Amino acid sequence: MKVRLLASLMPFNQKFYREYSLKPDLYGPFWILWTLVVIITITGNFARYLEMDDPEQFTYTFKIIPISIAVLFGLGIGLPLGIKAVVKCFGHQQSSVPILTGIGIYAYSFSSFLISSILCGFIPNNIVQWILIIYSALTSIMFLVATYWADLSTTLDSRKRILVILGICLT
Repeated sequence: MKVRLLASLMPFNQKFYREYSLKPDLYGPFWILWTLVVIITITGNFARYLEMDDPEQFTYTFKIIPISIAVLFGLGIGLPLGIKAVVKCFGHQQSSVPILTGIGIYAYSFSSFLISSILCGFIPNNIVQWILIIYSALTSIMFLVATYWADLSTTLDSRKRILVILGICLT
């Protein structure tokens, strides 16, 4: 899993897809998503603690947990299913990316958010936090586009492919 995790941090490296498509799993993807839920919860509470004037008045909040679970798992499972459905409906041939592999690709694309979420919790500067979030989002998008490009270029014509890529970028 360590090799896959490091490969997912390099957006244009095709090593991840070659290695992952040989032996896809759900352990790594679900580990990444659950770890991200935990990190968001801990660092969110810690950031709120740092912003408090009176630390004695601080109380933990766990309201973020169901929201982060819904968003992360919704994106990690829903978007690969959506791409598969779009290719099936509008493509001129079947997608070569199995759904299990697609879920893994999406979950591993969130690996850059693991690092930035930790840093955002400990760096109370909004500008730095936004830079970290934008960096992680761009890294994630580039990883997804680079990984899906070969499959989409053989299954969809150029106009439809651009729309799917745009959908990946916007979500």
